[in-house]
Amino acid sequence: MVDMINLSSNGILLNAFLAIGILVLGIILGNVISHILKYLFNKIDLDKKMRPSFVGLIITLIQWCVYIVFFNMALTELQIPLIMQGVTRFLLVIPAMVFALITLSAGFVIAIYLRSIVEDAEITGWQMFSKYIYYFVLLVSGIYSLKVALVSLNDSTSDIIVIGMVLILTIGILYYNIKKELQKH
Repeated sequence: MVDMINLSSNGILLNAFLAIGILVLGIILGNVISHILKYLFNKIDLDKKMRPSFVGLIITLIQWCVYIVFFNMALTELQIPLIMQGVTRFLLVIPAMVFALITLSAGFVIAIYLRSIVEDAEITGWQMFSKYIYYFVLLVSGIYSLKVALVSLNDSTSDIIVIGMVLILTIGILYYNIKKELQKH
């Protein structure tokens, strides 16, 4: 009986050291990735194309995603079921939200880029066409971002939320454009 308790305490101690090692590795890797991203972003002069605070936000979000992944791995190594269940559910939401934010930001950048291409083309009806493309890309990236952010919910619940948000957003965009056109006339 005493040997069994010793084996159990040795296993717990070993798991605790492994968990601490995983945490330290995660912190080091997060900092290395942060420095690499700063170097790459400086190399391509991204801070001249975007606000430096936004670039810093992206780097910080990616860095914290790495921290969270390694924190989750360390908790898994500890093998404490009660703590693992609650924290794992919570930690799954954070990277999903970050990825949703990145997806939405990328959609916004693509929408602006496509709108400027259509405006430069100056084809007949380019103003209306550029608006449609702009809102369509924003809507698609928004839908995808929302779907990614709701990954922790079951599929039917997230589908209902996405459909509701799409309807609300579409009605809002239509109302805004109709009101703007009526004010012109």
